[in-house]
Order: sequence, then C-alpha cells, then structure tokens
Amino acid sequence: MNDYKNRIDELRQVLKGQGINAFIVPQADLWNGEHPDPCDQRFQFLCGLDASAGYVVVTQGNAAVLIDGRYTLQAKNQIDQDVFEIAYYPKTPAIDYIISHLKSGDVIGYDPWLHTTADVKIMRTKCDDAGMILEAVHQNPIDMMWRDRPAPIKQTAIHHDIIYSGRTCDDKLNDVIATMDGAEILIITAPDSIAWLVNLRTLENTQSPTIKGFLIVEKLTKK
Repeated sequence: MNDYKNRIDELRQVLKGQGINAFIVPQADLWNGEHPDPCDQRFQFLCGLDASAGYVVVTQGNAAVLIDGRYTLQAKNQIDQDVFEIAYYPKTPAIDYIISHLKSGDVIGYDPWLHTTADVKIMRTKCDDAGMILEAVHQNPIDMMWRDRPAPIKQTAIHHDIIYSGRTCDDKLNDVIATMDGAEILIITAPDSIAWLVNLRTLENTQSPTIKGFLIVEKLTKK
C-alpha cells in the first residue's frame, strides 16, 4: 500500500496551521457526482479506497473511513487499518463521528464546494448543539499537499444535433427564461441540465457525456 500514514500526518499539519481540529472529506466533486475525475479524487488519494461513496474524517488523534455495506470486503483489502478505522456512515454520519472525537470549542473544517446546502445545514445544527464550530475553508487542504495531483480533464464540447435533441438551444432557453418569474439571473450547476439546455455533449467524461461546468442565464441576455 502507499504510505497513507504520511499523507494523514501531513494533512494534520496543514489543518493545525489553519487552526482546524478536524476535517471531512466526502467522495464527491463540485457537481456532487459519485465518479469524480482523477484531479478530484481526494477521498481515494487519502485512503486508497476506490468507491463511489464514502467519507474520510481526520482529527489530530483519529482517522476513519466511513463507508456503506457495499464496500465491507473491498475496504479490508484497500484500506490500511493501522492508519484508519473503518466505520459505516448510514449508522454513524461523518459529522457524528467527528463530534464524538472532539471537545467543545473545537473547529471542524469542510470544503463548501463538496457538500450540499442541506448537508451543511445538518452539520451546522449538530455542531451548534455540541458547542463546536463548523468552518468552511477557502482552499481545500488536501490540494495544498497533493503535489502530483492530475491536471483537470480538458473537455471537448460536441454539438448535439437537433435530430437527437428535438429542440434548438434558443427554443429551450426561451422556455427557461419564461419560467424565471421575478428572477433576473438563473445559475445552473447540474451537468445534465446544462447539456440538455445548450445541446452539447462531451466524450471525455467516461461516466456520462454531460459537460462539467456552470451556466448563467440572464433574462435579457444569454451567456
């Protein structure tokens, strides 16, 4: 196995420098996908488990990989159990595990790009109840220590012909704008919604032909 102990030790030093007592690492990317590109595989980089779901949680004294039942056997083969405890997030959510290993006043860090607003709301409520501080980081600490991190995949936008799409991009945009009511700007973050709206696909995404990006629609103009 790779030396995951050194990675966890280095992460702890980075966190200490930021005044953070613990950090949550979900298996996710900016689009909340289950299959991040290699440059976004922070979960696997830290623990070695090749999974579509899970969390790595790290405090100054503990580290654990939280999985679901699908990965029970695989985790035993891919995770260094001298470094990580294996736990199950359906039974013990990541935030609950961390809180149980910290004390009142401690700071729990998270990357706001990798958690849904609903998840953050739940975590913040539990931290408040425990007297702890939930703090969003400006830069993911794993990125600061991942020196051979792969470059982002360059996506090639391919026009999805109207023969297959059934409607033009302008036609779809007009319908979307008509539903915006009093809003002047609409921000679309779901790759499948973007692909449908602008009639574009890509070949580089091995899990789906959708393009990973963000789309801003203004009521008077189209960007």
